[in-house]
Parts: sequence; structure tokens; C-alpha cells
Amino acid sequence: MRKVTILLVISILILPLLVGCSSKAKDERIASLESQVADLQSELEQARQAREQAEQRAQELQSDLDSLANKLQIEMEQQDKNILLRIPDKLLFASGSATIRQGGKDMLGEVSNVIGNYPDYDIRVEGHTDNEQILPQFQDRFRSNWELSTARATNVVHYMINQQNVGPDRISAVGYGEYRPIATNETADGRAQNRRVEIYFVPKYEVKPISEAEQSQQEPPL
Repeated sequence: MRKVTILLVISILILPLLVGCSSKAKDERIASLESQVADLQSELEQARQAREQAEQRAQELQSDLDSLANKLQIEMEQQDKNILLRIPDKLLFASGSATIRQGGKDMLGEVSNVIGNYPDYDIRVEGHTDNEQILPQFQDRFRSNWELSTARATNVVHYMINQQNVGPDRISAVGYGEYRPIATNETADGRAQNRRVEIYFVPKYEVKPISEAEQSQQEPPL
């Protein structure tokens, strides 16, 4: 009986200590989780702000390019996150040539002004042709439409870099020849539409929306 009493007394004395230790560990765990939640909420808020800023910039760019396209009488098109200006080849080049006309230089100067206002966008210049064969008098310079389309895109890029101060680290050129038509090559009008230069504005950083599901996944359970 005495032994039981002693054990009971010891248990009574130790119990508060054990409870205290358990409570302290729990408090520390709660504090740690609350800190994690605060950090995640801060990250979520930063992501929301970045997304809103990106959306605002995209709207501003679209408005500026729409105004420019109307002024220059060229096409503007939205493709997912990218926006492009579509310029008929006759506004930039003589037939069978990759040398930019003076009027084309003036046009590219105005495009470059917009480019300069949006450093958060990269620029991709694409050259396209119809499916007509290169005329014999031009074949010493361009063996095929590949060479012609690539030379035209490259010359546009060189002009923008050397004469309009577009950063060479944010602009590129590619030629697709006749292989990405936007109209039939069976008609003169369709071929004219296919002979073009397209200037793409591509956002450097893609900010993805944060869904409620993703947000809940980032919150640690208490």
C-alpha cells in the first residue's frame, strides 16, 4: 500500500511536468506552422501582384499595337500570350529582294519605338513567302524561298538592332519559306497574304494564375 501511495505521489508530481513539456512542444509546433502560413500568404500575395502587373502590361501593349496597326494599316493578332504584327512584304521589300525599302525602315522605326517601351517582352521576327519559285535573276542570291524568307527576317533584325537600338539579346530571326501559309497559294490574293513578315511580342516571364486548389495545397495543416 505504501508503495502504491509513493507511486501515486510521484505520478502526481511528474504529471504537470509532462503536460508542460507537451504543451511547450505543441506551442512551438503551432508557432512554426503559423510562420509557414504567413510566409506562404506573402508569396501568394506577391504572385497575385505579379500576375496583375503582367496582365496590365499585356493590355497596355495590346492597346499600343492596335493603335500602331491602325496607323500603319497592317494586321495585329493575339495568339495566346503572344501578340504579333503582320506586315505584307511589299511594304518592306521589292520583289525578290531582302533589302528594306525606306518606307519599310520608317515603319520598323515606329515598331521599334513600341518595342523599347516593353523591355519585359522578347521579339521574334519571322519571314514567310508564297510557294512561287525564285525567279532566275534572283537565284544567285537566294536558292529557294528558305533563303529569301530568312534573309528578310534577318535584315529586319539587323536594322532594328543597328539603327533602332533594340537589344540583340531580346530579338531573334527565323525564316519559314513557303511552309506556314495563312491563305491559299492558288490565287494571287492568297499568295500576297502569304508573303509577309511577322513580328511577335513574346512575354519573357509567364505568370500563371494561382487557383484555389493550388493555394490550399500550399497551406500546411494545423
